[in-house]
Amino acid sequence: MARSIQLLQACLAYIVLLSLSMVRAGRQRYAVLHAGDEPMLQGTWSSGSGKVTTGSGFFNPRSRSFIAPTVPGQAYSFTQDGFWEFAKYRVTPNPRKPECIQSQLIWQHGNYVLHANGTLQLWPITREGAQLLTSSCPGGSPPEEMYDVPEEYTMVDTWIDLHHGVSSAALRLTDAWGNRSPSLYKIYDPPMMLPTDPLYLEYIGIP
Repeated sequence: MARSIQLLQACLAYIVLLSLSMVRAGRQRYAVLHAGDEPMLQGTWSSGSGKVTTGSGFFNPRSRSFIAPTVPGQAYSFTQDGFWEFAKYRVTPNPRKPECIQSQLIWQHGNYVLHANGTLQLWPITREGAQLLTSSCPGGSPPEEMYDVPEEYTMVDTWIDLHHGVSSAALRLTDAWGNRSPSLYKIYDPPMMLPTDPLYLEYIGIP
């Protein structure tokens, strides 16, 4: 009986030590980013399986068309010198009509500033972003082509996490209301992006 108790205690101690080592291996180097941490922010960060990414594989600026990924998700790309790009693919089912599924594709890019207090402000280039809404049923929401929505996050934190069994850099964005983005994992560094300069010319007075 005493030996059984000793074996049980040894097993429990081993499990605790193993769990602590996995936590240490999976989550370390936690940091909240502030001005000057732009090198840590640099890269392309994608949620979930990493199928959604920025760049020409998601949005074609020549035809202003999207290449829909195989699964939903979102991605941000940042450069050290203040440029960013965003891609999002969202699928929303209709509880009343399960056969009617709405999808949303968003792309935009612009400039960002990471402030000393940790706030991250993203300003899109006006009239360059695009959004496409589609539905599997007729009579859904009409597609909207233009999209330029600024974003602001009061906290940007990063850490090393186990993602699909691989140690990866992770990023999370939190807004002023406490809403957190899904964990975003760095999949490219340097980032995969379209040109950061304005992609279109605007002619005033020409329809």
